[in-house]
Amino acid sequence: SDKERNTCVANLTGDYFGTGMMAADFFLRKGYTRFAYYGYPDTIWMRERGEGFRKKVQDTGRPIYMFNEDAYRNPDEKWSFDANAVSNWLLNLPKPMALFACDDYFALQIVEACKMNDIDIPGEIAVLGVDNDDLLCNISDPTLSSIELDVENGGYEAGRILHQFIEKKISSLSDVVINPIRVVTRKSTERY
Repeated sequence: SDKERNTCVANLTGDYFGTGMMAADFFLRKGYTRFAYYGYPDTIWMRERGEGFRKKVQDTGRPIYMFNEDAYRNPDEKWSFDANAVSNWLLNLPKPMALFACDDYFALQIVEACKMNDIDIPGEIAVLGVDNDDLLCNISDPTLSSIELDVENGGYEAGRILHQFIEKKISSLSDVVINPIRVVTRKSTERY
């Protein structure tokens, strides 16, 4: 389920909250004082990434702007991209802005909306995604900075736990948590 972690079975999940905190730390070290998050609250990974980002930013006393999807989104069109709604939100954000998107696909939406509205990336809005998807990050113009996740190690850990379960060395399966590794910087955050 992408809504919540399942309590009845093992989950292949992530440290989503920690990923959001890593994004905030990255932008704070770069000297930003305004922050925005783009993602929806209806999936656990989007919600927790946004919560981690918001918590870290709010702990510094700085403002954070969250995309109000309820004002723009048709609930029957899950994950639809409303370019006009996103454009209006971006145009009304104070600049310069550090914007964290819940993943690379959503970050690419931000980049495209900025291009449609002549918003300079990274001069006016610096954009950071998650997953470090080589294709999405490199087709973006400018290229997209992204948080790399330890997915390969997560796959090995899932296999190890499953093997132990089959061999009856453990009696129940535990969650496998994919951790963020680092921020891979590209042009979308290279303002300074």
